[in-house]
Amino acid sequence: MKKVFLTLILLSILPLATFSQENVYENSHILWNREAYGGLIVHTSSWGLFYRSGKHKTGTRKRIWELEFVGIKSPKEKKIPVNYDNAKSYIFGKLNYLYFIRFGRGFQKIINHKPFWGGIELRYCASGGLNLGITKPVYLYIVDNLNPDKLLEERYDPSIGQNYIYGRAPFLTGIDKISFHPGLYGKFGINFEYGSNDKTVKALEIGGVVDGFMKPISIMAYEKSANVFYSLYLSISFGGRYNK
Repeated sequence: MKKVFLTLILLSILPLATFSQENVYENSHILWNREAYGGLIVHTSSWGLFYRSGKHKTGTRKRIWELEFVGIKSPKEKKIPVNYDNAKSYIFGKLNYLYFIRFGRGFQKIINHKPFWGGIELRYCASGGLNLGITKPVYLYIVDNLNPDKLLEERYDPSIGQNYIYGRAPFLTGIDKISFHPGLYGKFGINFEYGSNDKTVKALEIGGVVDGFMKPISIMAYEKSANVFYSLYLSISFGGRYNK
């Protein structure tokens, strides 16, 4: 575990160190020196939203800051239908909802400039930084043993028989029981920008992310808690460029 966490520390610090070796006046003319954009992330564990800002340090390299909010699911999640009217299906064995808030710094490096008439501009990018994991317990409606006509809102307990589960309780039930899990993340991707207008940002990005935490986090009752989460992602972004 210590080796994994040290690796994450290196991944999160590496993007910060690379800028000291760059010459801001190196290479070509920069028409727009800043940019800001956001979009949608679809990844192998769910989906999320992100915001990113960038500033050119050279003609081919830019520094970026990013903020991401993503949900995380277990691949073993399976919805269980219910036999009661107006009841919501639930996921058997799910103990917690899990979300990551990532905030970090990184860089993008142009591999291939797009022609002035349009086309595709290819970059590689790396980033890393702080990660805050958030867990919220799953609550269900449970049929009262003493009064079958009464429903109780209870935190999911794997020992409760399925015959006693009426359905999923509202998401905000148990919001006061959320827990926070500090950690780090590292990310690497390939960015494809398309379009002919240099003032706008339209891009697709594919890559991988490693999220690591000091303490294990549980999602499902019947699988081992994990300190490290791996995922592949595809993001689509829209935004603009400006000078400042």
